[in-house]
Amino acid sequence: MRLARFIFLAAAACVLLGISTPEVAMAAANPVVTLIVRHNPAAGEFGTIGAAIIQINANRQDPLHTGDRFIIEVQADNGNPYVESFSPVSNIQIKGTSTANTFLNSAGTTISLAGLHDVTISNFTFQSATVAISISGGNAIDIRSNVFHLGQSGTAVQIQDANTINTSIINNTFVSNKTAISTSSNVVITNDIFYGNGTAITGSAVTLSYSYFFANGSNGVSDLGLNSVPNPQAGRPNADPLFVDPASDFHLRPNSPAVGSGNPSYPNSFNTSTSDMGAYGGPFSDNILAPIGDLSSSLSTPSTMALSWSTSANPKVTAYRVYYDTVSRFSKSPPSYSGAQATEGPSGFKVSTNSATLSNLPTTPPTTPAAPQLASVTSLNQSLQLTWTAVPGATGYRIFYSTTADTANLPANPTTRDVAASVTTATLTGLTNGTPYFVTVAALAELRFFAAVTAVIDGTLPSSPGSGNESTFSNETNQVLAAAAPSPQSNVVKEAPAPIAPVPNLKGEGCFIATAAFGFYSAPQVQVLRDFRDRFLLTNAPGRAFVAWYYHYGPKGAHFINVHPWLKAPVRLALLPLVVGSFLLLHVPLPAKIAIMMLAIAFSALSRRRNARRLLVHSGGMR
Repeated sequence: MRLARFIFLAAAACVLLGISTPEVAMAAANPVVTLIVRHNPAAGEFGTIGAAIIQINANRQDPLHTGDRFIIEVQADNGNPYVESFSPVSNIQIKGTSTANTFLNSAGTTISLAGLHDVTISNFTFQSATVAISISGGNAIDIRSNVFHLGQSGTAVQIQDANTINTSIINNTFVSNKTAISTSSNVVITNDIFYGNGTAITGSAVTLSYSYFFANGSNGVSDLGLNSVPNPQAGRPNADPLFVDPASDFHLRPNSPAVGSGNPSYPNSFNTSTSDMGAYGGPFSDNILAPIGDLSSSLSTPSTMALSWSTSANPKVTAYRVYYDTVSRFSKSPPSYSGAQATEGPSGFKVSTNSATLSNLPTTPPTTPAAPQLASVTSLNQSLQLTWTAVPGATGYRIFYSTTADTANLPANPTTRDVAASVTTATLTGLTNGTPYFVTVAALAELRFFAAVTAVIDGTLPSSPGSGNESTFSNETNQVLAAAAPSPQSNVVKEAPAPIAPVPNLKGEGCFIATAAFGFYSAPQVQVLRDFRDRFLLTNAPGRAFVAWYYHYGPKGAHFINVHPWLKAPVRLALLPLVVGSFLLLHVPLPAKIAIMMLAIAFSALSRRRNARRLLVHSGGMR
């Protein structure tokens, strides 16, 4: 009875832990959930599209959220591509924030859609892949407002299954691919531009209209469809679509024959009275202007920040806007600049040339920040993992480490490493196992100005980055105008890196005692405990501290169990509550966890009552 109660209480404790996990907290009642992907993710964001999809799969294990629709929003990064291959799930939209500046690359197939329904892929530029998007089976697949520029060995969209239904390929631009679209099922193709491809379309079961074909080795279909180009009988001759730059910028020039010639059922987002063909037209078009991509800066005087960039190739551009702030736009949601200190005016002021200055900026150093507290230093193989407390006002942190200490017990002649203000956990790598290191952290405070620019068509209109009149922000540049002295260094921690290996040498990593008790590393009980470690212990400071302690003493315990095999059965019994609790936390949906917790509480209360009655009867008998 006591063992059963212990198991129930352990499971209930795991339920209470599970209720507060980020995965469960994110799955709110809102039927539309947006996940942000960027190269340097902030808290709650993701570094890859694949990681965001894994999170969606985890959320959908909860019956309350199986029907939620998810949006993965991939942040444009000024030419820095996302290099990955992934397989989405149904009922999802994956979109870039700027077609011209959100790049997806891979060596094989970038996106595989097999047997899925209600999937939208939009606003990306695909630069390299054997196949950019592969579709097999499924229903309601929507490919919109993308640029496919793979080179003459790649296929942009490949539909492999005749049972695939309701696929739409709308407002895309296909340039210099081996094959733009290869299909074995009926597909709706409208408002697309096919330029310089080996073959535009293979497969006869297509519904074509309002598409533009130019300089392809073969169009692949004899009937280009209603109101497509070329169609001399309808007054649509074979003519160049007039990209801003046929090699790299596939926005349309103002006099392009594809401007205003698209399907009226798909009006432009920036002007609903017109419909353009290609990736920069239609309702999903993010911007008709490509962002500036080569902004640079320098300090011409201690208080003057000089900016320069290349002139936009788009003939519509008549001006530029300069935005600035003392913090990066990437630390804000949504990204923005709110500076007001420059003589030239508040952030977003207009200039007519491709250079500008921010003058008479403040140069007074900020207040020296307080010292952080070094909370833990975890020993790992040839590395140390540090965790420290955040300091108000800090704009970054400096880590000091050395194998020797000075008379004040601080690292002597240290190696230093600077990290951003958002970072309070870092790993020092390339260290020597068994050698003690003295480690401290100091807080930094700098007065730094960040800047970006946009291209503008009509400079008399109000600031509106990302609109039809104004491009999205350029790359960001920054300069340090003043810096406070670093804070005093934190407490010193002395720790030596060490390989994580059991004694004797068991297979795998960690879970030493469980491996010894259950006999092999791949035992399902061991895997449950290992998954619990990775998902819930290594994601917080107390958990990491426990793991470090266990890695220090666990191998010795495993060795003792292997030397005394009779201990394996009782140790397995002792580990059972932990295995059960970990499994519940990892795999049981939230309603079931709550039900188990309530049963555990009721079971515990009932047991206490029975014990109290026994005690009362026993006391009465002793009188």
